[in-house]
Amino acid sequence: MKKPEDLDPKLTLRGGNSGLLINGQIYGSSESCLRKILLRAHGIEKAPDELSKYIFEIGHLNEKFFCKGLAAAGKEFIEEKPVVVPITDRVNFCGHSDVVLDSETLVYELKSVTSKHTYDKIFKKRDIRAKTQYLAQCLSYMLAFEYSLGKIAFTSYKSQNYTSKTKTHCIPYYAEVIVDIQDYLEEPSTANLNYEKTEFDLEILPSGIVAIDGEETQLHVQAVWDFQEAAAKVLEDVSIYPTRPVQASPSHWGECGFCPFKNICDRWEAKEIKTAQDFLEESRREVQSQHPTKE
Repeated sequence: MKKPEDLDPKLTLRGGNSGLLINGQIYGSSESCLRKILLRAHGIEKAPDELSKYIFEIGHLNEKFFCKGLAAAGKEFIEEKPVVVPITDRVNFCGHSDVVLDSETLVYELKSVTSKHTYDKIFKKRDIRAKTQYLAQCLSYMLAFEYSLGKIAFTSYKSQNYTSKTKTHCIPYYAEVIVDIQDYLEEPSTANLNYEKTEFDLEILPSGIVAIDGEETQLHVQAVWDFQEAAAKVLEDVSIYPTRPVQASPSHWGECGFCPFKNICDRWEAKEIKTAQDFLEESRREVQSQHPTKE
């Protein structure tokens, strides 16, 4: 099997960019956008801002927290297990699954919840279907490892100083949460970690239909394969996919709301940008204008 580090990034679909393709429409998050996937493959992407770095750190610590629990339960598991699967002769699917339990043929995707919107969807409404990118990511790894079982595990943390009036979507608050998790990882017996956990069980039935928490859905794994094939074509042809991801929200919180390339897509669809190469170059200039090089 090829190793992830041996692959050509221009011909690689990464697990974190998983999505679903249904009737020609992309479902997922902004990371599932086939236009952004092409840009990333060519090294064109916005550097994470400071807030995002704190959120990423919480996600990293969440994996350690979750694995500490698995180890305490006597489970045998592999963290960040790499996988490479060919989509075409030239393009590969590649990634590292958060946790794999080979003895149980089970793939875990771990998610830390850092927004009230996601908390309400997952913990209050248990609406995993609203997070299609999470479904797509877990299913992609299940298919890659040829396992029929998967779990998406969510953990929501609150700092020790949290009250109903606390502003949570900010660096000072996330810094408090990070310290709380770190304290727990170092000495659980004395730490005061405030968290909630929930899981969703996924199963790929012999028919290819996906069941969530034991109930069959209308989702078929063909949607994952179709997305991967569409991504492979975009990467091989260096072409611009004709549509953006389906917008889960019409507001600025939607898939395109915070995308640094939204204006580039607007200009492409208005035919102001005429070729894929120009799309790449304009996107590269857009990133450079947002993060100018210091002389």
